[in-house]
Amino acid sequence: MAKVLLISVLLVFMTWCGTHGKEGAFSFHMDDVIRIVEDLERLNPELEILDAVELLRSAGRYDSDLRLLLGDGTRGDRKPVPSQLSQDQTHFISSLLNHEVSGAREGGVVLTPDGTSVAVAPLLIGIEAGLKRKRIALEKVDVLYAASLAKNLALSFVGHHRRQNSERLGPNGCWDDVKTPRVFTLMGDPSPATDALINGALDGVILGDQLSKEDKPPVLSALLKRYYRYGAEAAAGSSPGVQSRFRRRNFTALVSMPVLQKQTVKSFILYRELSSLLPLRDIEGIVREGLQDFQQRYLDCPPVIPRCMWGAQPYRGTPTNLTLPLSFLYIHHTYQPAQPCTSFSQCAADMRSMQRFHQEDRGWDDIGYSFVAGSDGYLYEGRGWEWRGAHTKGHNSKGYGVSFIGDFTSVLPDASALALVRDSFTKCAVEGARLVPDFTVHGHRQVVKGTSCPGDALHSEITTSYFTNYNVKHTFPLFPGAFSFHMDDVIRIVEDLERLNPELEILDVVELLRSAGHYDSAYLRLLLGDGTRSDLKPEPSELSQDQTHFISSLLHHEVSGAREGGVVLTPDGTSVAVAPLLVGIEAGLKRKRIALESIDVLYAASLAKHLGLSFVGHHRRQNSERLGPNGCWDDVKTPRVFTLMGDPSPATDALINGALDGMILGDQLSKEGKPPVLSALLKRYYRYGAEAAAGSSPGLQSRFRRRNFAALVSMPVLQEQTVKSLILYRELSSLPPLEDNLIEGMVREGLQDFQQRYLDCPPVIPRCMWGAQPYRGTPTNLMLPLSFLYIHHTYQPAQPCTSFSQCAADMRSMQRFHQEDRGWDDIGYSFVAGSDGNLYEGRGWEWQGAHTRGHNSKGYGVSFIGDFTSVLPDASTLALVRDSFTKCAVQGARLVPDFTVHGHRQIVNTSSPGDALYSEITTWKHFKVRAFRILYLQNYF
Repeated sequence: MAKVLLISVLLVFMTWCGTHGKEGAFSFHMDDVIRIVEDLERLNPELEILDAVELLRSAGRYDSDLRLLLGDGTRGDRKPVPSQLSQDQTHFISSLLNHEVSGAREGGVVLTPDGTSVAVAPLLIGIEAGLKRKRIALEKVDVLYAASLAKNLALSFVGHHRRQNSERLGPNGCWDDVKTPRVFTLMGDPSPATDALINGALDGVILGDQLSKEDKPPVLSALLKRYYRYGAEAAAGSSPGVQSRFRRRNFTALVSMPVLQKQTVKSFILYRELSSLLPLRDIEGIVREGLQDFQQRYLDCPPVIPRCMWGAQPYRGTPTNLTLPLSFLYIHHTYQPAQPCTSFSQCAADMRSMQRFHQEDRGWDDIGYSFVAGSDGYLYEGRGWEWRGAHTKGHNSKGYGVSFIGDFTSVLPDASALALVRDSFTKCAVEGARLVPDFTVHGHRQVVKGTSCPGDALHSEITTSYFTNYNVKHTFPLFPGAFSFHMDDVIRIVEDLERLNPELEILDVVELLRSAGHYDSAYLRLLLGDGTRSDLKPEPSELSQDQTHFISSLLHHEVSGAREGGVVLTPDGTSVAVAPLLVGIEAGLKRKRIALESIDVLYAASLAKHLGLSFVGHHRRQNSERLGPNGCWDDVKTPRVFTLMGDPSPATDALINGALDGMILGDQLSKEGKPPVLSALLKRYYRYGAEAAAGSSPGLQSRFRRRNFAALVSMPVLQEQTVKSLILYRELSSLPPLEDNLIEGMVREGLQDFQQRYLDCPPVIPRCMWGAQPYRGTPTNLMLPLSFLYIHHTYQPAQPCTSFSQCAADMRSMQRFHQEDRGWDDIGYSFVAGSDGNLYEGRGWEWQGAHTRGHNSKGYGVSFIGDFTSVLPDASTLALVRDSFTKCAVQGARLVPDFTVHGHRQIVNTSSPGDALYSEITTWKHFKVRAFRILYLQNYF
């Protein structure tokens, strides 16, 4: 009976198609898809949503993996036959359900009422998968993710990996006509996952998830009308927020990235098993890297309606390109149009009206704004990311001008429009290196006199700390005028907390600060508890909003491109990640209380896991760095941006510095009966001046972290703890399995690198950190390894420097003297030893110096800051050069193992390195008296 009924329906439908299905009857618009669905449902009121979806889907094709995930495409009790559709109808439905890209054309795509384009196949697949989600259960694979989105992403990531010059994701495209769209042309080189395909997949996941939770789902036409038209239809039953214009926001709220990563990997493996796809060794790494791009482009960035879609006229003349990144964001309102636009058609008309006014009445080359925010959920491209605008007179080259459509003198834009600019646009611009991380927000009226723009209400809104400091929740938050990323500012916040509550113990303060961040899933919760004392639960809201945001940013260590966040500059001139520092202190305080079998919580929480994950990452991506690098701050007085000096590993220098400090301080606290307050501990450790004399061992200072860590930890213990921590982390997370013996080998090899770089080698302050001027000319590279080490003293400056600020000033003074007075290309020494525990990079490891005339190409010239005619450098400074520098140079194949040490006076007629220091180096193992000097002295006497 069911078959007879359905055949009758199809015969009636065929008759309708005969009169309405001719060429030209359909355009590629979602409205036409909805009309077809409505006709199907009207002809058969009993047709359920799954029947309608399967009838439409049966006009397409089921790949082998889709048959496994969703069945053969038809219900067991109803088998609609797509060939019963008219030829035109079959061709139209088939074209929509077979997504393909041919040249610059993309097929299987429709325009939606919100102005975006959607691939129909993944949309319907997602709806079908949601309806079947409970019925079809596959081991470890969620049919909703696997069918609609995950496979498409995986194939795109793999395609990019195998063809490095291809696009990983995107691009968007434009229709020939927004009223009767027929041809969709891409705006760039296509990837296997275009914007339209991803839009359809996101919509499929959102609607499929919603349907999987409903006992009585609506008919298909009502579902699509509510989701894509979000007008009167949306009010009837659907959540106002479940609308296509909010797909990015809704998908972000629905999906966790670890789950999506796991499902994408498993979907690819399933597809590979069912097809002839070649195997891949590192699918996890390929997917992880690809999802970072996906998240930034489709979740963090706002949806933008391109110029071609709102009907822009061409730019008149030749645009001037901006020099990126910019430093400013200028906020405007349009005033006219005065009413906010709430639909694509209205906003597009407003954009065309403004462009006509700017070009015809103002005589400008184009619409003036960089971007315009509608109240329909979208940004509209004006002059865009690359072209200089005409929005803020005298400042157009310095920043982007973003305007809200409407007059906001007495009212505000709606919350979603504000968030679109405040959160999404700004985060996207910073992550894309189009705005500097510490960009400044100005209202138009602050820069140009005689204007009330952006309206009193909107200007008042943008002056709030929440708007201007929106990005404290994101990658590189900055707080103009309040905090810089310096340890001193961290200590000041701790002092404020302790002053407000003198009874607050060190563990209370640490947990209060840590609660502003997050505990790393089950791993840290297992090691340290849930982050609060059972008898006292301090709330992060006790801090001011700015303080909470600042601390939160520091406790989220991350690397984005060349920028590293969660790091502060310390008074000793090195940079430290705050999260592992505080975790180490907390682990030390809890070490006796929380005992885990065979695992020391101090190692596992602060250092071992970071090292283990970095070693595994290097093993899986052989071309990636295992450890490091160091970086430089934009300003050592008010540091705000920390830029890495090379390709990053998961364990940067700053992360390792923080972990070493956390281990050292945590171990000390685990042995103390009554620990000090946190501010005193940090001041003694990082300032090592007057504070250090009051209670702490003189050697327990950050400048000696490498020496102190080496004395604290045996490498076999560290190896054992790193292996066990990695195994524990693997068991508690989604880390792909590794055999234990393989882990042990990776850790053993990695720790050899760690020991050489961070324990055997001395800490070196790079040129950018002491404020070096550029090399004049072109440096000459050394031919390594070298055979000699020449020892100098500076004579002037005569006094040893004992702090980073003093040593950096001495370095700048010497460089000025060498460049200006001596006429050399740069400071002459290879390295300079301060009495603050650091070596300072002069010409460094690679460049030939100007330190020992006639011998600059044969060896390194290392100078001690000070006049050492009658006194010696302190013992730790001597050891820095005699032991650490030389061992590091030999291990790094920069000095030959049997190198020779000479004093400057042995080569050149000078008293350098001073009588006292010269007498000292004659006792060094590699010191040699030069043969011609011996002969000369014998003849003389």
